[in-house]
Amino acid sequence: MTTRIQWKSGSLLQRLNEKSAHGLSVEKLQPIKTEVTQVTDGDINFVVYVLDSLAEKEDSRAQQGDKNPFLPYEEDLYVTDINDTHLCLLNKFYVVENHF
Repeated sequence: MTTRIQWKSGSLLQRLNEKSAHGLSVEKLQPIKTEVTQVTDGDINFVVYVLDSLAEKEDSRAQQGDKNPFLPYEEDLYVTDINDTHLCLLNKFYVVENHF
């Protein structure tokens, strides 16, 4: 069972870094290959991540069915409790570092 950790202001980035390192070391985090491109709309520049293979995501979603993909969560991806009803988890299939 996961040791419950109550979130404290100013501690989230440190916890994310620690848990990301752990998740990678136990191979629970799986990066999604993307191509990075910049798009400009008017005077605003955006960084856009484009999935290399959207078909793989659809296959995974089909296997998941109606099941909640977040419950039960993997303990290796648990970061911290936010309050009595919410907690912070790392995104197992991440696009950017510390994706939660």
